[in-house]
Amino acid sequence: MAAADEPAATAPAAAEDAAAAWSLEERAARRDAAAAAADADASPLAEVSVVTAVGTLRVDNAALYMPVERGEQVTSANLAIAAARADLEAADPAVVVDVGFEERVGYVSGGALAGDPALGQLWYGTRPLSEANEAAVVDVMLVYGSGAAFAIEGGYTTVRLPSAVEDLYKATLYLGVKRGGEGRRWAEGRATRGAAPIKGEDGGDAGEEDEALLEQTLTPEQVARLEARRAEKLREAERQQQREDDAREDARRSKQLQERLAELRREKALLAEENARLSAEVAAVMDAPDADDKERLDPREAERRYADALSAILDAKRKAAQQKERSDRVAFELQARLDEKEFKAKKIADSFKAFKREIFLAAEHSRTGKKLSKKVIDEFEAQEALRDQELEKVRLKNINLRNALKKCEAKLRAKEQLAEGLHLIDFEQLKIENQALAEKIEDRKDEIEKLRKKHAANVRVATHARETLAFEEKLCEKRRGELKALDAKLAVERDRVAKLKKRREKKRMREASRSESKGFAANDMLVLDYEKRKVEITQTEARIQELKERYALLEADVAKNNVLIAARTVGE
Repeated sequence: MAAADEPAATAPAAAEDAAAAWSLEERAARRDAAAAAADADASPLAEVSVVTAVGTLRVDNAALYMPVERGEQVTSANLAIAAARADLEAADPAVVVDVGFEERVGYVSGGALAGDPALGQLWYGTRPLSEANEAAVVDVMLVYGSGAAFAIEGGYTTVRLPSAVEDLYKATLYLGVKRGGEGRRWAEGRATRGAAPIKGEDGGDAGEEDEALLEQTLTPEQVARLEARRAEKLREAERQQQREDDAREDARRSKQLQERLAELRREKALLAEENARLSAEVAAVMDAPDADDKERLDPREAERRYADALSAILDAKRKAAQQKERSDRVAFELQARLDEKEFKAKKIADSFKAFKREIFLAAEHSRTGKKLSKKVIDEFEAQEALRDQELEKVRLKNINLRNALKKCEAKLRAKEQLAEGLHLIDFEQLKIENQALAEKIEDRKDEIEKLRKKHAANVRVATHARETLAFEEKLCEKRRGELKALDAKLAVERDRVAKLKKRREKKRMREASRSESKGFAANDMLVLDYEKRKVEITQTEARIQELKERYALLEADVAKNNVLIAARTVGE
């Protein structure tokens, strides 16, 4: 028996696991929806809109189930859905019949869900109240979920928001839409399912079977499987009830479509009769003789003319219908945008008024420390309302005065066009001369532009020349410094050469005296020293010659740079 019950207990166990993973907000949404299901429906919605802000959100005519932690944060944006209810006192007001995230023909945008319309928008369709019946939407709610499988129930249709929007807000979001009568039907179905006995597998009462089983000695696992089976049977009964409700809804819609089709067919028959009657009248008119001449047209020619005239009329009507459709679409879009702007403006004005009232309530006297009384705050608000009314009147008056001023200016311009006795020919001559002068002015402007460009080019060339001259001057200063350093080094080398010459002369004289006193042909040390001195003298002379050549090259560079500097100085 335990093995047979395991497959039946798998689905309830998964459902129980998903329910266990629901957040507090999801549980609260289901509880509130179930509690309000049997209550009378509120008035239908006229529009829905998206609200995004940081911190806690307060919306009108819609429920929001958002974690408290998100409302306390000031770094991440939050999403909510606001709604406005229809004025039932108006004549056949437009009400919302569908809310979703896909754009359809005739649907109105309620705003971007994530600031960027490309990531997703809220769309809703409207219909006159007389045509909406029970399809009108009466309540919407937005629930921040945990990610587990979730349905609001209580008459609400649950739709999950696009993944791109959820990624932006870093949360799982569900939109609940409740239509008129859905909550009552759900409550009635729930009551019916709760009162009806559940049949067992053998056709008997499942409750009696369960009681009999419970009277036996069962293990806790068997009791748990038995409860899971009962829960599965309850859910199956609910699904069956939902299927029956869907079938009744499909039948009702099919009946409405059939009635509409019959009405259209009757209208088509009436139009066909009217067309036949008008065709007969046109044929009679075309066959009648002309009042001026009694000649009658050829029937084929008359039929051709009639066909051409009819096609032209049909084309004109089609174009007029297309133009009317475009105009209606544009007017509808403009009206929708105007309504959206007015709604947002009213919402901003209300929030600003509430913000000012909060400031009034929190204000304290600088000396006494007492807060403002409610009477004083009401007086301030009344004075501000009067000032706003006066401002509105002044604005309207200003608009009227500006329109009157434009009309007066237009009249004056019309009077001044041919004033001072000018004839039309003189006026045309003045126009030609004015055109010629305008062409000359354009030519002068072109010349001025060319001169301006030429001047700019000359300025750029002169600037480049100045920069080049400055660079060359810096380079000459650097070369002068190098030349001075070389002169100093050359002077040192010259002193050294003079000293070496003196030492050489002294050594020569010393060697001459020694040679006179004693020859060194037989002295090896003297010969080696002599050869060594000779080699040193040769190297010193080569070094002196190299320094002379370098000095000559430096003097040539200095002379060349001096010539360049003198030439540029003369050029400036």
